[in-house]
Amino acid sequence: MTEAAIPSPYYMTPAAERAMQLLCSGSPEAALRLSLGHAVVCWRDDDLEQWRYWQDVALMVRVFAVVPFEYRPPWRR
Repeated sequence: MTEAAIPSPYYMTPAAERAMQLLCSGSPEAALRLSLGHAVVCWRDDDLEQWRYWQDVALMVRVFAVVPFEYRPPWRR
């Protein structure tokens, strides 16, 4: 996947791409650790709980900077 493949303003750094691969392979903790400090294209499914790989969902919500596991989005605080 290249940056050109993702519609602006969405983009994915190489580390973020690897994090997404880990996430999709069932290693969310490793993915989040790898993603620290990198912009990652993420969005939520209807229950707002599961991270989804960008090609697997129809609607991009926003670009998140992924932070440690304890992170809760503002609507969950």
